[in-house]
Amino acid sequence: MPQGLQVLIALCLLGGLACGPDQRVPGRVRMADQSLAELGADRGAFREEEPIRLPREWSARALCLSAQGPLIGSRSTLWRLKPDGRFARVADLPEQISAVAAGGDGQVWAVGPTTLYRVERGVAQAAFRPSDGNRAHLVSVAAGPDRIWVGDAGNRRVWILDGNGRLVGSFGSRRGDDPGLVVPSPHLDVAALSDGRFANVNPGLHRIELRTPDGRLLGSIGEGGSALQQFTGCCNPTDIAVLPGDRLATMEKGLPRIKLYDLEGGLLAVVAGTDAFHPSTPGGDLAASADGRIWFLDQHRGELRRFRPKGDAR
Repeated sequence: MPQGLQVLIALCLLGGLACGPDQRVPGRVRMADQSLAELGADRGAFREEEPIRLPREWSARALCLSAQGPLIGSRSTLWRLKPDGRFARVADLPEQISAVAAGGDGQVWAVGPTTLYRVERGVAQAAFRPSDGNRAHLVSVAAGPDRIWVGDAGNRRVWILDGNGRLVGSFGSRRGDDPGLVVPSPHLDVAALSDGRFANVNPGLHRIELRTPDGRLLGSIGEGGSALQQFTGCCNPTDIAVLPGDRLATMEKGLPRIKLYDLEGGLLAVVAGTDAFHPSTPGGDLAASADGRIWFLDQHRGELRRFRPKGDAR
């Protein structure tokens, strides 16, 4: 073996010279280190309750909490979880259900990939379709006092509608101080805040944006990175939910975990670390109840998982 090659190999083995196309620490190693760090983090603020197993034949993707009970969208059927633990059929939609929301007035809204539906008396009626329907991929919906917000990952826009489902505006393109929506994968969640404002994820920018009811950008929280308080990967967070006091629960994929933030961006708690999920967990719908419980639709396990605040004795 030539002497120069022997020296090169020795340097590689000793760590004095990085070998291969990426001369930084490999991303998988950084992720593993972060996962180990989480195992030592204080996660005592929440504890998991017994999960609710969904029927084996379901392929549930949508979850919200309503005054009449949790609503779950499985394929093209919307179900309600009854107090006795059984599931009652609410309505059938013409397409697979991507997301569901219940407003403060009790009105239920559901979206499929192409259409927003108003669900009343067991019937789903089409209320809105994006004009560029060929590109539409509706993935989220949230309901405020007089506004409905719909996340469209295909068009990379959030559609803003009035309380009757009529289009009043949208955003998504770069404009002024608003960098626009960067949506590399089908994740564009929206959630209503308590005062009429709302939040949306901007996953390609690793942040959550806070907006007026009509979509004007007020500010944002979050940043990309491998630290526990940051969002990792190409496009996180995937899903959000609002707890009492306008605290934000977030879900990430890649390193699946649920965390809790305040509106200033402070990390309040790790609700569930990466050790609580299968590595292939693709994000998933989050919901929050008035008592501070966080619900997660775990598609990989086929379960509704619930995380109770510490000190809640119920």
